[in-house]
Amino acid sequence: MYKTASKIADVVEFYKQQMLAKGWKLEGEPEITDESATMEFTKGDQTAQVMLSADQGKTQVVINVTQ
Repeated sequence: MYKTASKIADVVEFYKQQMLAKGWKLEGEPEITDESATMEFTKGDQTAQVMLSADQGKTQVVINVTQ
């Protein structure tokens, strides 16, 4: 978990590009609002969920990877 000054839409684009470049597959379309976003990626038997939320002018990023 971390926070960034980047906007939610910019963080979504970053993770879409970076995860796909590392061999992860985006499952469905990201759920995006002005206040939050959720994306799910798979690679082999792993699932990575990237959850973003607005927090006092910053974007909080939480990444959960499971097998």
